[in-house]
Amino acid sequence: MSRLKAIFGINRYVLSTADYKRVLLVSQIALLFLFSMTLFTLVDVWSGYEKPVPYNLVAIASGIVVLILNRLGYFTTAMIGLTIAVQAVTLYFTAVLPTGLGTYLLAIPINIGILVVYGYDRKWIALGMLVISFLLYYYLTFHSPFHWTGIEITPEYLQQNLIVSYVVASIAAVMVVYYLMRVNLKVESKLTKKDASLQQRNLELQAANAALDKFFYSVSHDLRAPLTSMQGLIHLMRMSHDATELKEYARMLNGRAENLDAFIRKIGDYSRNSQMAVKADQINLRNLIRENLENFRFYPHASSIRVMLEIPDQLIIQSDAFRLQEVFGNLISNAFKYYDPGKASFIRISSKLVGDKIAVAIEDNGMGIREEELPRVFDMFYRANRSAPGTGLGLFIVQETLQKLKGKIEVQSKFGQGTTFTVTLPLTLVAAPHEGK
Repeated sequence: MSRLKAIFGINRYVLSTADYKRVLLVSQIALLFLFSMTLFTLVDVWSGYEKPVPYNLVAIASGIVVLILNRLGYFTTAMIGLTIAVQAVTLYFTAVLPTGLGTYLLAIPINIGILVVYGYDRKWIALGMLVISFLLYYYLTFHSPFHWTGIEITPEYLQQNLIVSYVVASIAAVMVVYYLMRVNLKVESKLTKKDASLQQRNLELQAANAALDKFFYSVSHDLRAPLTSMQGLIHLMRMSHDATELKEYARMLNGRAENLDAFIRKIGDYSRNSQMAVKADQINLRNLIRENLENFRFYPHASSIRVMLEIPDQLIIQSDAFRLQEVFGNLISNAFKYYDPGKASFIRISSKLVGDKIAVAIEDNGMGIREEELPRVFDMFYRANRSAPGTGLGLFIVQETLQKLKGKIEVQSKFGQGTTFTVTLPLTLVAAPHEGK
């Protein structure tokens, strides 16, 4: 098929699927027309009937012209030319040759081919041609003044022409029917795929709506708690006249406001992660993590925590820099936040190559996570440890982000001993152009 496309030159032009198929069918019918006329010519020459040969050659030349027009991009002209050529040849030989030669057999697939080639949008042109063709065929068959006379039709010649006519008609009919079956199959396949895609999309939308409902419920619930607390503190401040109490209430109110601000920023991070397209940046992984660590240099108790960065200087990966900042920012923040003041605390960040992926481990010897809490640490709004302020969104966002980056995260932890989060990323990320939009 690809070979035929190259011969016909169809790929050089932008066509709709329907037009493309029609153009290809015109070329195929033209080739069959050339083949059949060549067969008739050979039979005539072999049998010694030379009178039809010049007419056969004219027909062959017209078929070649149709192919050339199609290749040059004059598709409509080629379509009309093919119709006229095959109809003229069929009607002419019907008029001049005895009916026993079987020329009439060619009329059926030719007429079917006309309907198919012109398509439903040009059906009236095709039907008009068929009506005119039928009337001429009827007249010439029974009233033709052009029948060749004076030639002897032998049984052998009659048989040969009948066989050629039958074979050509059968091939043409099968070709047209096969074309229709193939078109129908492709349309049915497309509709089936589209239906399956719509069903899958519907399921995804249902899941997204359910997740959105859960998200809004959780957000409203988690927003209501600090707001209620802040309202209570404001009420107490109005009732109190003690400077020390007012100062303490103000400090508590500021803490609630900071928690609320952090919560809103996390929601913003989640929204950006859901909507922004994934980019593929060239990233020096050590430098990116070092920048994150700099953000925690003045964190409370940061000076009492030993940080070990064990990542090669020249380790370059291709990923989304903004999203990786979010991932490692959240994980490093947790390592600082949940440290154990009763130990010589440390945070170790290391990497190792695993095939075409990079595994980055963030290890600490902090408070750790209870075993029964581990399966839920990546759930939205879930907090395994409430000894430090948090929103319950950080690890959820980390997991969602890594899914977009074709990565994954694993956690190992023992309560009272420490926690290790392992982030696995592809060394090269192939970002979809419209992913996330």
